[in-house]
Amino acid sequence: MSEYQLGDRVSMTGTVRKVKDYPKVFYKESGLPYRENYPERKTYTEGVVVGSRTVQEGRCEYDEGYMFWPTKGTAERVWLIAFDLRMKPVMCFGHQISKAAEK
Repeated sequence: MSEYQLGDRVSMTGTVRKVKDYPKVFYKESGLPYRENYPERKTYTEGVVVGSRTVQEGRCEYDEGYMFWPTKGTAERVWLIAFDLRMKPVMCFGHQISKAAEK
C-alpha cells in the first residue's frame, strides 16, 4: 500500500461509509460521491488527500451511556479525500484511490 501526503491529488474508484446496525458497527464500501446539479448530476472521481484515520469494527451498547467494544484484528486505515469546497470529505480505503496523473 502506498503512502499519500497532505495535498496529493488522487483518483477515486469508490468510498467507505460507516454502518450502524446496532449493536454492530462496521465499514462498508460505497459508491462515488455526487452532487445533484441542475440540469445534470455530477459525479466526482478526483480529489485531494486531507488526512487519514484508523477505523475498526465492533459493537456498541448502551449502559449508562454508549460504550464501544472494538473487534480485535479489524483495524484498517482510511484516507480522507476532499473533492468539493462545499461538501465534507469522504473516506476511502487504500485500494480505492491512486495518485492522479500530473496535468
